[in-house]
Amino acid sequence: MSENRGGIGGAGSASGEGAGAPRRGVLPTVLNFAFCDQIIQDTKTGKLSLIGLYDRVNCAHFPMRHHISVFLSVIGGHGYYDLENRLVQLETNESWNLGKGWFVIQDPLTPLAWEAQLVLDLPKPGWYAIETYVRSTLLVSRRLRVVLQPLPSPEHAEQDLPGPGS
Repeated sequence: MSENRGGIGGAGSASGEGAGAPRRGVLPTVLNFAFCDQIIQDTKTGKLSLIGLYDRVNCAHFPMRHHISVFLSVIGGHGYYDLENRLVQLETNESWNLGKGWFVIQDPLTPLAWEAQLVLDLPKPGWYAIETYVRSTLLVSRRLRVVLQPLPSPEHAEQDLPGPGS
């Protein structure tokens, strides 16, 4: 499942038409692929802020549903690109489709940012990867460690709180 806001910085046109004919065989080059809690765009400057970057998810139990923001920045290529995100459990190679999206590169020399909010259904702890495919070709993969981290019991949680003046 994903909710994507198209792209930022040049994406958003579904026509794929730009300053020239699309170069069908050329894939863009990845500049950045990050996981975070939230992506904020400043309304005045258009600048993006990635809040709460991480590569590990602590889960109190399994199965666990986890919401994640994914940021992808690319350069090069030209035209319309369809995109698919997949979650892969690396020990078993089992994979799940996380959703599809798209972006358009108008100018191959201008970096383009794409973001999505994904929902991960994590069946067990272990190593996973979020893979992004463009035109059915793997563009980028990033590992994500998922660990069992039980919540502290209520009596232990109170002991861990700092007292007055701490």
